[in-house]
Amino acid sequence: MNNRFIKKVVQFLVAVFISTLLIMGISVFAEGMYLIGVPDIDDVQKITISYSEVTSEIKEFSDAEQIELAVILTGFLKYSLTEKADENASPLITITYFLDDGQSLSVSANHDTVWWKGKARAIQDKETFIKMATGVFFLEEIQAE
Repeated sequence: MNNRFIKKVVQFLVAVFISTLLIMGISVFAEGMYLIGVPDIDDVQKITISYSEVTSEIKEFSDAEQIELAVILTGFLKYSLTEKADENASPLITITYFLDDGQSLSVSANHDTVWWKGKARAIQDKETFIKMATGVFFLEEIQAE
């Protein structure tokens, strides 16, 4: 009886594991894949952000609130696994994270494409990243126009 119980529990756990993997896979294909390797807020010393269509100025922030907003904003970026990115397009917004260990990471995007770790990928939710970045970091410049 003990072996039978263990066998049933193992079968149940395997079924739960397979179901979870299936649901996650469907979700990634339907909703997009998050960028992997976005730095932790605590590891970022400062950020720079530029938006070529709005201003030629490169903004630099070292306060915790702006760093947190930049990391969270990048966390919203999802890319499509099924669409092909326009690798010849030019980025509009670039956020560079300067880490405590001396390294830097940059994410760039336009309305359709995100560039992360040397690869161009099609953005799943078009326009959202640009609109959010504009509202968070470039609202004054937009309102001045």
